[in-house]
Amino acid sequence: VCDGVTMFFMHLEDIARLNDPPERVYAWVKPPSPKNFKARFSRFIEGIAVYDLERGPCFNDALYWTAHTGVFTDALITKPLHPHEKPASLIERLLRLHGKTGTVLDPFAGSGSVAKVATDVFGWDSVNIEIKPGWWL
Repeated sequence: VCDGVTMFFMHLEDIARLNDPPERVYAWVKPPSPKNFKARFSRFIEGIAVYDLERGPCFNDALYWTAHTGVFTDALITKPLHPHEKPASLIERLLRLHGKTGTVLDPFAGSGSVAKVATDVFGWDSVNIEIKPGWWL
């Protein structure tokens, strides 16, 4: 049972159509990539919907004001292992903003970047699910 903060990465227009609006919405401005042009449109902004399932304070107000802008520009610094890999710095910032000690669940684990940050940086447990064999390293 999940009783903490839940975050979903999705297109901003899809967040606007959600039946249950999130408590917070962030924007991740991704660096330009040739793969974004292959689909004949550019998707350089990805939305992050944040839900607090405890319906309590889900925000770390102790962080410096620049962490509170709601716009992230983190970029991968090495070649991605997975087509939808998120930068470790972005995951770390999101976990610092909303994370609570305990366990992180990543139902779309891919290359495991969320698990790596949760365990290596914070010392938290991590439960990971990936449907495609071979991605989880």
